[in-house]
Amino acid sequence: MQDKTEEADNERLLEEDKYGRLSPGISNSELYIGGATETEAEKRIEYSGFVVYYRMPEDGSISYSLPLMLAYRSSHGDFYHFPISQSKQFDNHGKMKRSMYRVEFDDFSLGPSENRRLIPGFFSLEALIKHYKTFAYHDAEKGILETFPIKNKRNSKN
Repeated sequence: MQDKTEEADNERLLEEDKYGRLSPGISNSELYIGGATETEAEKRIEYSGFVVYYRMPEDGSISYSLPLMLAYRSSHGDFYHFPISQSKQFDNHGKMKRSMYRVEFDDFSLGPSENRRLIPGFFSLEALIKHYKTFAYHDAEKGILETFPIKNKRNSKN
């Protein structure tokens, strides 16, 4: 049986945003910017900051589906765009029980593929945002902190 907290979380995830899409249920409105192109998202990010958005085509064309993305600006000012995946669990009646969100980094940024298991998953986008606002990756060789593991990842604009 589904508990009240889990049911409330699922209801919050299904609220509609101003564009009529299913909202990720985020109260951090400065970090969730809705639909935007990569260029528009980048204009809203300070150094070592990030935003969550639905990526719209740069050419203004209409797309049937918009990927949920996280745009990050490194401490050096480089931009990276990571997809956010959503996995869903359903009960025996086909009703969604739970969603899990995860920022998808490539294997090169994390090293060996077994490290991918270390990427945390979250029951809401709000929890994902809170985690990445709080924690950072330390590059001991360069002595810098980054919010995301970009050590060996090339700038997404290259």
